Amino acid sequence: MITAYVPANGMLKPVEVQRNEAIPEGTVWIDVLSPGDDDLVFLDKALGLDVPTEEDMQEIEMSSRLYHEDDALYMTATMITQADTPNPLSVPDTFLLSRKNLLTHRNPEPMPIHL
Repeated sequence: MITAYVPANGMLKPVEVQRNEAIPEGTVWIDVLSPGDDDLVFLDKALGLDVPTEEDMQEIEMSSRLYHEDDALYMTATMITQADTPNPLSVPDTFLLSRKNLLTHRNPEPMPIHL
């Protein structure tokens, strides 16, 4: 699921984005939850950036979790999900900051970023 957040009346209004639709003008935050390959290709083209796949996020070494590429800053953080269960999981989440907006890429939704 791709959700764009656009400023409206002093708040951020969520707008669900379908593949092959334009990212709304003025979007400051794009939240991507468990995207498919088609979603990532769409985002790469729409933003002109290389949005990492889940596999990319899992394979990145601790020393490489913060980097600069294509005029954007990338940070992959390890988050905890299912913390309220007997089997919590650690999952990578990526934050991509460009000149225009912030993109968050989550698989699955961690508790600290539950929207």
